[in-house]
Amino acid sequence: MKDEAAMLGCENGVLLYKGGSFTKIASPDADYGRVGNSYVTDSSPIAVTDYKDDRDAEGVNLHRVGLLDSAAGTFSVVDMPSGAEYTWRGIKRDGENNAWVLGTDGALHKLDPSSGSFTDSVPVIAAWQPPAKWQDAHPALQISGSTAWVTEPATNSVHKVDLTNGEKTSKTYSVTPNEVAFAKHTHADGSKHHDEEHEHEHTAEASH
Repeated sequence: MKDEAAMLGCENGVLLYKGGSFTKIASPDADYGRVGNSYVTDSSPIAVTDYKDDRDAEGVNLHRVGLLDSAAGTFSVVDMPSGAEYTWRGIKRDGENNAWVLGTDGALHKLDPSSGSFTDSVPVIAAWQPPAKWQDAHPALQISGSTAWVTEPATNSVHKVDLTNGEKTSKTYSVTPNEVAFAKHTHADGSKHHDEEHEHEHTAEASH
């Protein structure tokens, strides 16, 4: 995060490390408000987190998103848009510090961390059900700059989305995509690839 702040998720809040010391910031749900994963950028003081508020809930689906403001020392939660849930594989940040959440309604939902409001949505895939086990293949999201990649295991597809205009291109594979990650592409002569779009298309294919 900005200003070299760091955080650790807990079952009832977060531990914020800043200025050489730790501060415990409680979840809005005092009894149980678990943070398992955080999504940060180098230029924003706000960490976006997943958030589970039911200790006994089965499955991996979540319906609220956490916002830790390391500058203000506050932690708040935001409800997902009506009819949409998500899993930990479905939150990422773009090049302008916005968060995007891949909902079970099949849309990418844009979250402004500063205002704590969902401001836009982009339909990408069909509606889906979260799995009972987190290891099972289910839709996942990666973002670089203003380009998103969304996996759709039900159709063995990967979708590339321009977040500035919603334009989508898709490709179907003979295997089921599961988790997805970025990797640098280097030519045999050792030179780096400078075509970002082409480089990342290779990345999406190699992740299966």
